[in-house]
Amino acid sequence: MAITFASGDYIERPSSADMDNVYTGTIAFWLKTTQTTGHAGVVGRARSGDSANGFTVLLNNATAGKVTMAAKVGASYVLGVEGATTVNDGNWRHIAIEWNSANGQATTIYVDGASDGSANCSLDWASWTQPLRLGQLNDPFWPGFVGEIAEFGWWGVELGPANIAALAKGFRPPRVNQAALNVYMPLVRDIIDYRAAGATVSGTSVSDHPRVFG
Repeated sequence: MAITFASGDYIERPSSADMDNVYTGTIAFWLKTTQTTGHAGVVGRARSGDSANGFTVLLNNATAGKVTMAAKVGASYVLGVEGATTVNDGNWRHIAIEWNSANGQATTIYVDGASDGSANCSLDWASWTQPLRLGQLNDPFWPGFVGEIAEFGWWGVELGPANIAALAKGFRPPRVNQAALNVYMPLVRDIIDYRAAGATVSGTSVSDHPRVFG
């Protein structure tokens, strides 16, 4: 069973050493939504109040339901990358984002295993020490996500196209470069986080899980 988010619902994972100041990484998850709210927050790890010192993943409905990732250092946005594919079509879509946050390096969005957009950052950035949020983000400026999320993973490395394609085919995160998997949130009923205790769940309900293997 996946987790369904109504507007304002969230799951929060506390800061931990395996996420703090990580300069390369990949996040991946399954998403299902028909939401048309502008700039709804889906996943983020940034400061409350101004979205600084971390990253924000949005469903950018100003551009037809495409995935967007932004990173901000202090008052300045240093990265903005947008996918090309509309994902708010009510079907399960696999989303992955891999990054190298060193100045001038690339962040790439993947949709259903295929590269969908890429951009280079203009300054070093990292995810610092904010909690990780799924659904309503730490910064209430962004509207809450409405839809379903399942099988969230965070790796401390750039997985690369072949591994991301395997996830999009339905392999669960622990089956793909398990040694580098720092966060695994299957989101199956009350099984929220396999890697750490203390996740906070506010609201949410359960719904059908996407098909996965392993």
